Amino acid sequence: MAAEGKDDRGGEFPNGVFPTMVTPFRRAEAGEEKGEESGIDFAALKATTRWYLDAGCVGLFPVCQSSEMFLLSSEERIAMAKFVVDEAAKWAAARGAPRPRVVACGTFGGPLEEQAAFVRTIWDTGVDAVVVIAACLATADEGPDKWEAACAELMRLTPGVTLGLYECPEPYHRVLTPGNLVFLASSGRFAFHKDTSRVDALITAKLDALAAPRAAGSKFKFYNGNVTTLLHSLRVGGDGFSGVSANFYPWLHVWMVAHWRGGAAAPPAPAPALRLAETRSVAALLRAPRSRQVRSWGAVSGGGGGATLGGGVARVAAAASLHATLRPATRRMLSVASLARQSASAAAAAAGRRLGGGGAAAARGGAGGGRTAL
Repeated sequence: MAAEGKDDRGGEFPNGVFPTMVTPFRRAEAGEEKGEESGIDFAALKATTRWYLDAGCVGLFPVCQSSEMFLLSSEERIAMAKFVVDEAAKWAAARGAPRPRVVACGTFGGPLEEQAAFVRTIWDTGVDAVVVIAACLATADEGPDKWEAACAELMRLTPGVTLGLYECPEPYHRVLTPGNLVFLASSGRFAFHKDTSRVDALITAKLDALAAPRAAGSKFKFYNGNVTTLLHSLRVGGDGFSGVSANFYPWLHVWMVAHWRGGAAAPPAPAPALRLAETRSVAALLRAPRSRQVRSWGAVSGGGGGATLGGGVARVAAAASLHATLRPATRRMLSVASLARQSASAAAAAAGRRLGGGGAAAARGGAGGGRTAL
């Protein structure tokens, strides 16, 4: 939504990358129980919002699985969505750039009437689409027709709201059929779809089925949530990426979506070593009490304030006993941090060769014990 209050939502979503945003939390204040989070850290959220947009992302997906949305209160979901909408608009206004699109989940189970009411509430934050969690509209043993009937009722209860769809793995993993996607695309209400099929053949079938409604003018966009099938989805008509790995190296996915066809006009892929410090900084958001999933992480990673990594990456190996307790998405994120740690010496050596003695220190995060601010 435009900063001056004019509703400029609508139109087709751009091709590109929508990172699934992690929710940072403030550290406990004096007198609060050690290890207890104290609400959303909006300073860190502002920094990561701008970082994603500076990396070339065309949109943002707060209040999602990476945000630990099922553990957030309704008030936190609303506050996070509105804050990201406002910060994205400010970022665009300062640069004279197109306003990035923001989507956020709005269905979390319960009677359809209650889900619809919260969809309308999230819409009022200014997001460009309210994302429907596929598994929240029907039980696992209910078929595609039952699911479509529930979706149709949700649309009836939310007139004027642009919707999105996410095949979230919780509360169970409901993967939609090609026919379901045709139903969504033909409704005229859905602009965003985060697909988690993770199978090339099914992705192809879905995009083949979408050809007809798209040819008829549907603005339905298909964003793959799985990096291992991303290239295939782009080749068969997908529109971009919205997955966990974009939380940590968004610039690489931005480059891939823009230049996957290759050719002489494509610039070289960005060198990961040059962005190592940025990846390490964002990985710091997973340190407790920034995650509600693992409150005991602080005992392993140690103290320290602010949205910085410090020696946190080096402690990833020491947290192996906790690693198995983390949900799969967080395990993958921590793996990125581990890979970053393993690459640090090579990055430092490369920087040293380019920049002289100061280059190695810069590659390790600069002065201050290697701490890198967000």
